[in-house]
Amino acid sequence: MKYDIVFLYYFIDEFCKIYKEWEEHKLIGRSASKQKRRQPSLSLSELLTIMVCYHLSGYKCFKYFYLYDICGRHRDKFKSLPSYSRFVHVLLPNN
Repeated sequence: MKYDIVFLYYFIDEFCKIYKEWEEHKLIGRSASKQKRRQPSLSLSELLTIMVCYHLSGYKCFKYFYLYDICGRHRDKFKSLPSYSRFVHVLLPNN
């Protein structure tokens, strides 16, 4: 399936702006997340764009998709791509 990654990123970024605004106005704060954590090099919009592109791509293995499609063909569209293991760690912080 053909998709325009820049077009997709634009709409995901608009959604993330609304989501962050909603999250700031929640009544119950996040008390457990006050621990110091290293900031990911990718924004939430970029993380979600990569995940949506994976599901649209037809790849059966996320690792191959990330290494060959994102790090290969789309490297110029992301300001700083972490390694595959760091990307997975950012997505699954409890590992």
